[in-house]
Amino acid sequence: MDPSTSAQDVTRCDICETAIVQMHCDTCLANLCKACVGDHISTDENRGHKVVNFQSRRTTPMYPDCAFHVQEQCEMYCRHCDVSVCPTCLASDRHLGHKLSKFLHVLSKKKDLIRKEQIKFNETIYPSYQDFATDVQNRMSQLKKECGDLLISIANHGEYWHSSLQNIAFYRNSRVWISKKNSTIKLYSINQESPLVTIRTASGNMPADIAVSRNDELIYFDDKDKTVNTIKNADIMEVIRFRNWKPRRVCCASSGELLIIMENDEKQSKVARYSGSTEKQSIQSDNKGNALFSSGDFDKYICENRNLDICVADRGAKAVVVVNQAGKLRFKYKGHTPKPRMRPFCPTGITKDSQGNVLTSDENNNCIHIINEDGHFSKAFGGLEACKPN
Repeated sequence: MDPSTSAQDVTRCDICETAIVQMHCDTCLANLCKACVGDHISTDENRGHKVVNFQSRRTTPMYPDCAFHVQEQCEMYCRHCDVSVCPTCLASDRHLGHKLSKFLHVLSKKKDLIRKEQIKFNETIYPSYQDFATDVQNRMSQLKKECGDLLISIANHGEYWHSSLQNIAFYRNSRVWISKKNSTIKLYSINQESPLVTIRTASGNMPADIAVSRNDELIYFDDKDKTVNTIKNADIMEVIRFRNWKPRRVCCASSGELLIIMENDEKQSKVARYSGSTEKQSIQSDNKGNALFSSGDFDKYICENRNLDICVADRGAKAVVVVNQAGKLRFKYKGHTPKPRMRPFCPTGITKDSQGNVLTSDENNNCIHIINEDGHFSKAFGGLEACKPN
């Protein structure tokens, strides 16, 4: 029979909890089987265990040991000092004039208090916390469902944006501007399927790239019209019109200026820094006169790092080209040492993180490379194989 469910079961040993009780320790008030007597005594050999047959166990109360006098038991309780006392304690002057009570009387009162508290707990506190726990469980289930619905909605948004993701620029309050493969630019919220705002380019051409300025103005490039335009409150304003160069990609520098990747009719490429409509800097060649960026009709992507370096993912050069604020070449990252079956590095996007690392997507291997601000490979994730530094 199970001792925890049957009131008629025999008394079991306090140590092994399985064998029938045969012995009893009057010192500790412990029920023991013969096999566990030695283990019980060895736990505290200085206690002076008095082990007897279970039928011969003491029925008199077992008072607590005195904390100050060895082998003395406390039959009284000092209410002034809130401590149990033995006869030797009473004989001293330590508790002279203090109010004393019998230890068993104090124990009985405490048991009554505990019993009342237990009744109060069972009748009032426990039921209320049961209701609270049930409410929390229901709320957690509801939140789980809401999170699941939100994840599905985000996934659907992502698929829709990806199928239609020409360019994207993050806006405040969980909103994004997305340029379509037509003349429209739309503002979306991650919580809604329908666009909040729809804007058409002034020329009717598809935008080459979009960005959001520090003043929350939307900037779009029209490479066919060779213009840079800003949109604020649905009004389109032409800021720059080029003659010999076409704008391709843009990022907003921390200074508020624009960093623009441009291409001329000879398919030469450069990065220009603009403040308003004024070109402040042109970066095209290194100190030996060699072109920094690839020529030809290859996509290039740009961002500014935490240390104000200008970082370009050059698909044609199969490299990330990084120059400092003055336009001097710092390094070129041409991908991590390929593993077997890995394809050549092909950067098709670029951004930075708060630690100063550069992150670039590798189209050929379906992964993202993380490069530190000195151009050293850190790690890559995604793709068919995990990449780790040598």
